Amino acid sequence: MKEFLFFLYWNYVSAMVQQKALAHEQAAVYIQAPADEIGTAAGLQRTAGYIGAIAATSLLGLMYGKHATDHGLHSLAIVMGVLSAFLFIATIFDRTLPRTAND
Repeated sequence: MKEFLFFLYWNYVSAMVQQKALAHEQAAVYIQAPADEIGTAAGLQRTAGYIGAIAATSLLGLMYGKHATDHGLHSLAIVMGVLSAFLFIATIFDRTLPRTAND
C-alpha cells in the first residue's frame, strides 16, 4: 500500500509540473505572437509538440526494438546526447535570436 501511495503522489506531482510548464509555454506564445497571428502560432506550437512526441516514440522503438535492453538504453542516451549537442550549437550560432532580453 505504501508503494501505491508513493506512486499516486509521484504521478500527481509530475502532472502538476508538466501542466505548469505547458501553461508557461502557451503564455509565451500569446506574449510573443502578433494579435492577428495568435491562432496560427498556437496551432504551430501544438503541431510541434505532436511531431516531437511522434519522433520520440519512434526513436524509442528504433533503439529498443522488441525488448528493452541495456544496449538499447545506452544507444538512446548517445543519440539524445548528440542531438542535444547539435541543437545547442545551432542555437548558439542562430543570428535571428536576440542576444539580450531587450533586443
